[in-house]
Amino acid sequence: MRTIFFAASLCALTAAARAESIPQPTLNPHESWSYHVTAQNRGTVRDAHITVSVTRVGPDGVLVSESSTAAPGRVASALYGLDWSKRRSVNGQETTVNRPFAFPLEVGKSWQVEYTEKNPNPRKLRETDVLPYKVVGWEDVTVPAGKFHALKIESFGRWTAEVSPRVVNNSTTARSGGVATQGAESRIVKGGRVSGRYYKCFWYVPQVKRWVKSIEENYSANDTLSQSVANELESYDLGGGGKPQNAPRPSVPVTPPPAPDKSSI
Repeated sequence: MRTIFFAASLCALTAAARAESIPQPTLNPHESWSYHVTAQNRGTVRDAHITVSVTRVGPDGVLVSESSTAAPGRVASALYGLDWSKRRSVNGQETTVNRPFAFPLEVGKSWQVEYTEKNPNPRKLRETDVLPYKVVGWEDVTVPAGKFHALKIESFGRWTAEVSPRVVNNSTTARSGGVATQGAESRIVKGGRVSGRYYKCFWYVPQVKRWVKSIEENYSANDTLSQSVANELESYDLGGGGKPQNAPRPSVPVTPPPAPDKSSI
């Protein structure tokens, strides 16, 4: 009876711990995470291995260095929010365009990122992105770095764009008396409104301070997958707080994943 009571108490404590909210991580310089990245862009699939390292932590953001096996010796720098959100200039103002975590995290919590950008590419007059996020629950996930109990966050988003009219030129061939002549004709394609979908999913592990797995997909106006990027953690180093592991590396450089493509409609 005592054993049963102890087991029940342990289960209750574990359930209570999982029900607690997860605070924002405290990031420190020299902490790093290495991922295997699989990127697909319009049917072309590429692999890369990247390492993200904390360079400096400020009052409202973190500077990281990013290196890739595709470009040995080359290091890029990027700014993130302390909650790993991503910001960039939209219509001349710094805007949050991706926020996979809204700390403190707890199961059932939801939030939304929404912004409208003018002329995101030559074919679009404006585009509105709406990304609702929700903490789905705890889930076991296995990646090259090991097996983790992670908090799963999902987003089923949409984009809506106004497309400008454009001129399409077509070549024509006419035959008369056995003689072929080349010509050209133009037609105007009307503008209008088109929309597509986004899907994002992150598996966050508090002890790792970052996601151990992520999936980000972009669907065109005809619901065709135009781009996807998947990350799986291979190793991490938190200055003694993590469990670095050796991960295989390709013997030759590979092409890095493409940048997000905003031109598909």
